[in-house]
Amino acid sequence: MVPVSYKIPHTISESVRIEYWEMPRFYQRYHYHSECQLTYIISSKGVLFSSGVTHSFKAGDLFLLGSNLPHVFLSESSTKEHSVNNDPSRAITIFFNSDQFTDALKDFPEAHLMIKLFEDSKYGITSELKSDSQILKWIRSMRDATGFDRVISLLKALSLFVKMDHLVFISPQYVPVKDPLDSKKLKLIFNHIEQNYQQRIHLEEVADLINMTPSAFCRFFKKRTQKTFSDYLIETRITKACKLLTQDDYTVSESCFESGYNSTSNFHRHFRRLTGLSPKEYKRKILSNY
Repeated sequence: MVPVSYKIPHTISESVRIEYWEMPRFYQRYHYHSECQLTYIISSKGVLFSSGVTHSFKAGDLFLLGSNLPHVFLSESSTKEHSVNNDPSRAITIFFNSDQFTDALKDFPEAHLMIKLFEDSKYGITSELKSDSQILKWIRSMRDATGFDRVISLLKALSLFVKMDHLVFISPQYVPVKDPLDSKKLKLIFNHIEQNYQQRIHLEEVADLINMTPSAFCRFFKKRTQKTFSDYLIETRITKACKLLTQDDYTVSESCFESGYNSTSNFHRHFRRLTGLSPKEYKRKILSNY
């Protein structure tokens, strides 16, 4: 299998991205990405294929996959006829740039085990967690954490992970992959969104950036990010709005228009769908915590 480059969609104000997966079966394409990946399997079983090696997984397993390590989780249901009665595959996955953490921690002698963990992650590392594990507590807390609290929760989880007695390396060798043209195309798209999210962005103008028709671009973007272009743009704008709402001097209306919306009704609908709260409730919650 030849791995494809996969781009993790995140905004410039987000260094740690957390995703909750619930699907009939896990992502079916052998791929790699520049971010380090920490995945906790909630429910599902199957095999992880990575750099020519297969490793079984089940509920309760935790995996740390390093930067540009080719991999794919193959749920058991994906290797035989799928039944509608099968339980969905569920997991919590955290994406982060290990180089950023290494640069920030390299001057702290106490962090040498953590830095070695990032280095060893290029082989892939796994271990089994108990249901009452403190690591699992910090991983779950990241789903509701915002701002730097999410970074702290990740560091707590990793600092406990590195001390576990039964860490298993997945791959015996490291095979680096080169950044292909597709990844460069996606970087152009993400930069364009980051610079122009406050304005109306037409599909045609983004497709023109990489010399594609709109329909071909939509297929390309969904294949490489597992998100539609529209969903990614919405996530970017709501992330920007959340950042503005943490500032005491920004009202809900100002955050709406500053993040690229010209309709308060669309803003409120998208905000609640992504955060579970109204903008006003979110602002009240954040300011009450700090």
